[in-house]
Parts: sequence; C-alpha cells; structure tokens
Amino acid sequence: MTAQEIIDRFNLVPLPGEGGYFKEVYQDPENRSQSSIYYLITVEEFSALHRLKVVEILHFYAGDALETLQIDLDGKFTQTRLSAIDQGGDPQLVIPRHHWQGTRLLEGGQWALIGSNCAPAFEWSDFELGEREPLIESYPEHRDTIMLYSRG
Repeated sequence: MTAQEIIDRFNLVPLPGEGGYFKEVYQDPENRSQSSIYYLITVEEFSALHRLKVVEILHFYAGDALETLQIDLDGKFTQTRLSAIDQGGDPQLVIPRHHWQGTRLLEGGQWALIGSNCAPAFEWSDFELGEREPLIESYPEHRDTIMLYSRG
C-alpha cells in the first residue's frame, strides 16, 4: 500500500503543527477517560517535538520502522525503535505525561501507521508544540537531534 491509500482508506487529515495525518477513532463520551486516533507518518511528514499533559501510548500497526525521541523531565534523551516485532523494534511505547516526544521514519522508510491512546482523553489544551530555539537552548548538546525532530 501507499501512504495515499492509507490516507484515503481511513479518511486521515493533516495534523496542524505537529505534522503527519490523523483521524480520531474514539473519545469516551461519558467521562472522557480515554481517546484513540490513527496517525500516519510519511517521508514528508513527521511528528515534531511536542508534549502532552496526559499519558500517551503508541501502537505500531503497519509500514516501516520509526524512531521515537523522548526527553524526560530531567532532560534525559531516549530514542526507541517503534515497529513490528519482526522489524526489530517494540510495537508499543508509553510516553509519560510532560515528556517531550517526536517520531520520524527510519532512513529508507516510506510510511508507518500507528495508533495513539491517551488517558485521560486528549484535549487540545493538553498539547504543547516544541519550539526549536528554546529546545536547543535547554539541551544544546542535542542540537542536531532537536533539528531533526522540530520545524524551524
């Protein structure tokens, strides 16, 4: 399949700011305890550094392997391969609240479809897009990595 076929099949739309394509699948209508989306990353579109006030769990569904960068509350950088088990990575990844995160295809990849569950449910007011220069000022030793996972 191609990225466009995935976009068409799941009626995905561009995700402003962060990048990629998404569609909300579920939002708990009673107590907003959880939410779920499909999320597509392509060669042209990646998930720019951002953080949430809620826990997010990523699930790998199909396509090429990804690399997810996390920066924890102490400034520690972690990179995790997110992929199918037979691609050498982990098919699920928990992102704790308030951790910076960004995700890109590994070199040579064309697209990857993942899912994201948030608990409690995602709200736009819980989202903060990382700004390149302040992140570099905070973590100058990781300038090159931040450049890859952010937009100017």
